[in-house]
Amino acid sequence: MIARQQDFTENLGELNHIYERIAKIGQDVADKILEIYCLYQISSTLSGTLDLHASVKVFQNLLKDVLKMHGFALYMINESTHELEYTHGFGFNQRSIKQLLKKLNQGTFQSIVPQKSISIHSSVLQKADSVGLHRVHLDSKSTYLFYPIISELEEPVGCIILFRRFPHQIPPTQINLLEKVCSQFARVVDKILIYHHTRELSITDDLTQVFNRRYFNQRFEREIQRALRYNRPLTVIMADIDHFKSVNDAHGHFYGDEVLQTVAAILDRNLRKTDILARFGGEEFVVLLPEIDKYHGMKVAEKLRRAVEKYPFPKGAPGNEDKITLSLGLSSFPEDATSGEVLLEFADKALYRAKTRGRNRVVMYQKNGATTESFSTRYRLAAAGTRR
Repeated sequence: MIARQQDFTENLGELNHIYERIAKIGQDVADKILEIYCLYQISSTLSGTLDLHASVKVFQNLLKDVLKMHGFALYMINESTHELEYTHGFGFNQRSIKQLLKKLNQGTFQSIVPQKSISIHSSVLQKADSVGLHRVHLDSKSTYLFYPIISELEEPVGCIILFRRFPHQIPPTQINLLEKVCSQFARVVDKILIYHHTRELSITDDLTQVFNRRYFNQRFEREIQRALRYNRPLTVIMADIDHFKSVNDAHGHFYGDEVLQTVAAILDRNLRKTDILARFGGEEFVVLLPEIDKYHGMKVAEKLRRAVEKYPFPKGAPGNEDKITLSLGLSSFPEDATSGEVLLEFADKALYRAKTRGRNRVVMYQKNGATTESFSTRYRLAAAGTRR
């Protein structure tokens, strides 16, 4: 009887051991499935629109619904200012977002970049700064996870901050999973940034940062087809900087480049977001105005002319009172033409007329040879037979 009890006890112990092994294997499999699911969800966004907002949304849903995080903040380095700024997140109020940014700028970001891994911190916000975060106060047992986003060129481009409040501490296995998920998300972010940067370079004029002629041609064809299909108006404006060669000769090509950049910026500021501005070549720009008829196109062109004329350039064309001016010509669909190529040709002819009739003016193309124009009476220039 005793022997049987001993055998039973031994068998029970062995069964318990087997059960523990099976349970561990089951948990390992479950963890692995969860990991694969999370990594797949993030990486699959690359096969879509390569949109950063869509990828962040997937990442946020995983963090909140699957990984049970209470807070997430994404800080990205602004390419213009080269400083970190908050872009996306959940769980943090505005005061906490600013306090986290302050923490990053005080040395936390620089310290985590070389690690290229998750850095674990206790509460990094003061209680006064955390009011409103899930309507609870933080305490010393709250957990923050910092993960740097590093590009393929080994340059820091941003930082991920995750938060879980007490009493839900994060076990090492989940820390490992979170690190893999953050790493995958960081790679996706880097690829999206590279894609958009490369695309921007391919469609943007390097000097003026407006669209280049290649991109304009692509958009122009699409807009013409759209205007034809829906019988909607469309206006094209050709603009040329007056006496630009004289500006270069008098003040040098570096100043000429500054003039081109400034004129492009002025034109861009005075157009709608739906309008298309491109450098057409040299000192010539082209503007496409969808849904704008000839009458209103004339108003837009005159607005652009006045904006450039009024800008206080430090040096202008010789003999023009230190002013830089524009000549502009325009044509419209469907009054003047239904072909994109012909529409551009007519706008160019109108521009030529603006040049030969005194510059610093807007000329509207008309088939009968007559013109409608507006111009400055204060800065009228002598008529010339060339466009430059």
